[in-house]
Amino acid sequence: MARDKFIPAKQLNLLAAGWIQFNVHDWFDHGPVDVSRRIRIELDEDDPVYNKHKGEMKIPRTKPDRCQMCSDTDSPTTYQNDVTHWWDGSQLYGSDIRTNKKLRSFRKGKMKVGKDGWLPVNRKTGIDITGFSNNWWIGLSLMHNIFTREHNAICDMLLKFHPDWSDQQLYDITRLINTATIQKIHTVEWTPAILNNSVLRAGVNVNFGLSPGKEVFDWLAAHNISIDASGAVLKPLVGSPSKFYGVPFSLTEEFVSVYRMHPLLPDDLYMRSVETGQRTGKSYSLPEYSFKGARDILKKHSVDNVVYTFGVEHPGALTLHNYPKALMNLKLPRHQQNGETIDLATIDILRDRERGIPRYNEFRRLTNLPPVESFEKLTPNMKHSSLLKELYDDDIEKLDLLIGCLAEEPRPDGCGFGETAFNIFVLMASRRLQTDRFMTDDFTSDIYTKEGLEWIQNANMSNVLIRAFPEIKGLEEMLQNVENAFFPWPV
Repeated sequence: MARDKFIPAKQLNLLAAGWIQFNVHDWFDHGPVDVSRRIRIELDEDDPVYNKHKGEMKIPRTKPDRCQMCSDTDSPTTYQNDVTHWWDGSQLYGSDIRTNKKLRSFRKGKMKVGKDGWLPVNRKTGIDITGFSNNWWIGLSLMHNIFTREHNAICDMLLKFHPDWSDQQLYDITRLINTATIQKIHTVEWTPAILNNSVLRAGVNVNFGLSPGKEVFDWLAAHNISIDASGAVLKPLVGSPSKFYGVPFSLTEEFVSVYRMHPLLPDDLYMRSVETGQRTGKSYSLPEYSFKGARDILKKHSVDNVVYTFGVEHPGALTLHNYPKALMNLKLPRHQQNGETIDLATIDILRDRERGIPRYNEFRRLTNLPPVESFEKLTPNMKHSSLLKELYDDDIEKLDLLIGCLAEEPRPDGCGFGETAFNIFVLMASRRLQTDRFMTDDFTSDIYTKEGLEWIQNANMSNVLIRAFPEIKGLEEMLQNVENAFFPWPV
């Protein structure tokens, strides 16, 4: 796991890393760990952290699910989700009424921001006050501030058309529009950035009712598939009737597992100058740009240089030997797990085992993929296959899901992760939309307003950034030269 040398994902910029964690915090969180019960991991005497942990790591367990409906059945063990289950912007707005009230201004539907336009900061933690602020770093701070500003911009737009609306009406409809904007950006921009493949790009465009592009029509014609007047072959998910497939949820524990993407984080954040396009010579280590350090950096540097840095610098590639070493010896802030020092790489592997996620090959069988016959067939990288063969006693059936996903090669053209994770992604990416009534049955002008639907239709990450940071000179011109805001910007 440990990063020997930073391996960049050159097709992406650092905004893409902040973006996915921003959305994961909306989808699922298992809540505070159970520190009263710990899993003990014995360490070999030659382990570099043997002395530090006195021979064994003691890792708190996942909080048990208290739901009687689940625990009284013969189903697999379940784990509670402490954030609202739906893709509803809860990372911005909170998952309970008490939190939500702290974040709202209760004037013209808007969220609270300081006189400087940034989110207020918690004096005790030094972290932005928002709906969900665990595992904080500067990439998350940017995303939360950007979409809080987007919320307030939508309020201003709606107020022009509906001057008689109450604060609550403005807030409710704005939240719907802002969340749908996030869903659209994730579906048709972030996804084709990390999975930069023409077929994938066409498919996600269809899901959102956008033109799939010429390559799809060419493919259909080549396979003698015609599109009737109703558009049955290319019918979008958004705006279509809801489908639940017999289950009362949209996301599963398998989805949590394949979204363990900590290698995206760089060891060091190198600041850039928007004027020269070059690194300034100032950099921050991962511990320095995390937790309260995020706001400190925003205070020390101009917003144009910070935003430009995220537009130009790369995240890490999702592969073996690219896990940030700082996360293997991460000192948590006092308000999080009593300030313990944790090895997040170990925890990432352990959580899948603890929660009953099958090992890599069995996972593939259960998702209708063929098992991998050997470590040599998992990856053509002989260094990786030999090491895995040694670690797992030459038993491919023992291979952990996360390690297998990071190792598997070759990958489809342009894809930042491989087939196993992609299989879950395809299922869940569609289900997230199909089970959300606000993206299906109620994706109408009666719910969103005509102006709201037009806002969503016209929204993309570039114009969201331009609205959020009007003070950055030349930002609009810069983004005009970028096909996708999650691709690296010109230097």
